[in-house]
Amino acid sequence: MLFGAAVNADNPRGVASRFLGNIWALFALVFLASYTANLAAFMIAEESYYDLSGINDWRLRDPTSHRPPFRFATVPSGATEENMRMNYPDIANHMRNYSKSNIDEGIRTLKTFEIDAFIYDATVLQYRVGNDEDCKLKTVGNWYSMTGYGIGLPKGSKWRHRINHRILNTNQTLGVKNFISAFILLIGGMLFCCLLLLLEHCFYRRLRPQLKKWDRYGCCGLSMGQLLSFEQSVNQTVDLIKHHKCQNPICETQLWKLRHELDTTKRKLQRLEGMLNGRLQTATSTSENETRAVTDSAPTTIGNNGQEYLRITNW
Repeated sequence: MLFGAAVNADNPRGVASRFLGNIWALFALVFLASYTANLAAFMIAEESYYDLSGINDWRLRDPTSHRPPFRFATVPSGATEENMRMNYPDIANHMRNYSKSNIDEGIRTLKTFEIDAFIYDATVLQYRVGNDEDCKLKTVGNWYSMTGYGIGLPKGSKWRHRINHRILNTNQTLGVKNFISAFILLIGGMLFCCLLLLLEHCFYRRLRPQLKKWDRYGCCGLSMGQLLSFEQSVNQTVDLIKHHKCQNPICETQLWKLRHELDTTKRKLQRLEGMLNGRLQTATSTSENETRAVTDSAPTTIGNNGQEYLRITNW
């Protein structure tokens, strides 16, 4: 589509120009592949986890009805365990069998499938999910006993702007450094293309004339992507017939083909010249007939002195 019939340009024929076109296509393909890969991973990725509805989920209220028994835990002697012990004693008693000493141990056992769920403060869990390097954690279910977190500062405190600036900087989008490898590929391809262009220029200016003298049987392709017009092709064929002498049957066959093509081309040219001459003659005769008809139809008037003159009229 880039070099096809949709644009008024010839396809690249040189080695350097073709290589540069391929490098640009590969550079564009990297961006397209990264976008489609992220989109596919976001839309069709399958995740295997227990989709708990909340604290009233049947797997938490009656863990023994699940086969095998559903295992979940929390950190003991904390606000989460105290709240569960006061409002849901059965759940708290079951959690006590799998309790962990701290949140790091709870997340580690959750990743190793020693437990099936870990119950803790939602804000802390969301922070751990967002900073998980393996992206294996996910928060599920509705919040229970929601409480807010805040930082109190005196009016006009110097820390307010610093904290706000730090919070705003935590949301970072993808930049150039995330695609530095693609730009390295593009720059490297351009430099290599310049090297190929220099080698192609040296070959065309220095080595091609020598190779043309040495290669008498046409074993090497020497066109280098040079575009030839119709007139140039005919002239080269005529020169080849005049100055070339065949030494083998293969050459004679090729020479016969060239002569046949030359005769065909001459006949086409003669036919085109005849058509052009015929159209010119037809156009000339038509113009003369129209001029004669206008002259014959012009009205005349007899003057006072008896002489005949033409009256000018607007046609």
